[in-house]
Amino acid sequence: VDVSSGWEFTSSFDMRQHWTQRNMLAFCTEMPDVLRITSLSCWIQDFRDYVVSQGERFPVPDADLFDSLAATFATNVLTNGRTSSGFLWVRDGVVKASYIEASIDVSKYANTETALRHQNYWTAYLDGWNIEAQSHAKGAWHTSSLWVRADAQSQLISSTVMTLVIVLILAFLGMLVFTKDLSLSFFVVVATIAVIGGLSFFIIVMMQWAVGPIEVI
Repeated sequence: VDVSSGWEFTSSFDMRQHWTQRNMLAFCTEMPDVLRITSLSCWIQDFRDYVVSQGERFPVPDADLFDSLAATFATNVLTNGRTSSGFLWVRDGVVKASYIEASIDVSKYANTETALRHQNYWTAYLDGWNIEAQSHAKGAWHTSSLWVRADAQSQLISSTVMTLVIVLILAFLGMLVFTKDLSLSFFVVVATIAVIGGLSFFIIVMMQWAVGPIEVI
């Protein structure tokens, strides 16, 4: 457990299990085209090649042999041009966790709908893999700066719409209380909607700005 950062390794994960090695390799080699991967840094593929080049069998059946091969591999072999140790979390000579890195054919400036759609593709793939994987391999998850931005914008837009609805209702009720005139209260709401609509048209249609925190404010 890393107390300072509040996270811990999954206790059931065991890279030394031969089925974990098989599942990890399948994770990289069976990715569907819908994920639109253009570049993949998958250390387990390079580890398999390294093990075979050493005259050993993959998956490595012996736990001690796996630890020894993994330590040498992490130090001496590159994964997609980078030191393989950077893809592994090793504690007391044991691989406790790892990650792979993928580049996809989706712009980092993609609109929220497109970004969330591809996030759902990845979520579906990992959910399916976690279901099929052996117990010592389960627990894979994914993250991306694109997903973070898309989720934030989605929440921002939905919360903005809800806020506007509440503001309009309160404006109508407030005018109704003070003026006791339904028509005047209605016209105040219509005027507010017209102003918001005009600003939205200017920002989205005329200037073609992406809707972000500044535009919402």
